[in-house]
Amino acid sequence: MEREGSRRRKRKTKKPRKPWTVSEATLSEAALSYLDRFDSSVKNLRRVLMRRVRKAAIESDVDTEQAAVWVDQLLARFVRSGVLDDERYARALSASLRRRGLSRRNILKKLSEKGIDSSVAEQMLVATDADEHGDEDDIDPEFAAALAYAKRRRLGAFKRRERDRDTDRKDIGALARAGFSYDIARRVLDFEPE
Repeated sequence: MEREGSRRRKRKTKKPRKPWTVSEATLSEAALSYLDRFDSSVKNLRRVLMRRVRKAAIESDVDTEQAAVWVDQLLARFVRSGVLDDERYARALSASLRRRGLSRRNILKKLSEKGIDSSVAEQMLVATDADEHGDEDDIDPEFAAALAYAKRRRLGAFKRRERDRDTDRKDIGALARAGFSYDIARRVLDFEPE
């Protein structure tokens, strides 16, 4: 018996999705689609593509060894053509993370998670800091990042309410967990914005 005013909606049944076929063409299409949306390092794109291959292998019969060869060939072609460049990616990501207020330690960790070699990550972070602050020797990039973090999180002088010893101690703890040293955290709390 149907009540007045209430109508049952018919549920649409989803059509079963066709399994993804793994070939050189579909891998190239998937890689380009991913790179249209995100910038990536070589190792990260390899991880993304191989995850798709493993998922397709669950649904159908896929030769994962052949797919891995295709992925490696595709990545080599992208590196030669300049579509993938770990240094460019590391520089852009480190600049973005620095502006967000991440510490040196956390930036190096994130770059490592994305598959960037530690020496390349270190070089690109130094280059990023030089680009951001140029010849200004008196500005410490780590302190500038800590200030950006404090401003974003409303710590220290950027708080809306009165500060006391207890809140300062909590703010130092937050800065320490974010990867900043005690000296930097102390300088941020002593900072007076103009």
